[in-house]
Amino acid sequence: MPQYIPPPQLVALPGDITAIADDATSDSAVIVTRRIWTVTAAQSPFTVPQRGDARVDVDSTGGAVTVRLPAASGHAERYDITDKAGAALTNDVIITTVEGGDRVQDQDGSMTTSVTMSKNNQCWSYMSDGVSAYTLH
Repeated sequence: MPQYIPPPQLVALPGDITAIADDATSDSAVIVTRRIWTVTAAQSPFTVPQRGDARVDVDSTGGAVTVRLPAASGHAERYDITDKAGAALTNDVIITTVEGGDRVQDQDGSMTTSVTMSKNNQCWSYMSDGVSAYTLH
């Protein structure tokens, strides 16, 4: 008779969204966790913790917001930065990193130490190269 094994306990941390996706080809399930933060000018500069894929919803209606991506070395997570409030044209949304030597790709393809969203309601997706840069995806 097969032995029943209870599912693992899921612990949600602040900002976490957790979902369980069934794997149709086996008897297993995949646990997917995505961190989501909403950041305002009062919380700027906001440093994204280095612990998995994340989305940062920016509300810059109260002033400019700087989002600092973690060091690019040693991981390959994806980070989505969204002008959720649609105010980037009025108040800057600046994307940079915690490491001064890391580079962030701008929409024109250039690599620099920081980039600024120049239009409202944009969403930029960055992926670390695992060494020293974040590229747009």
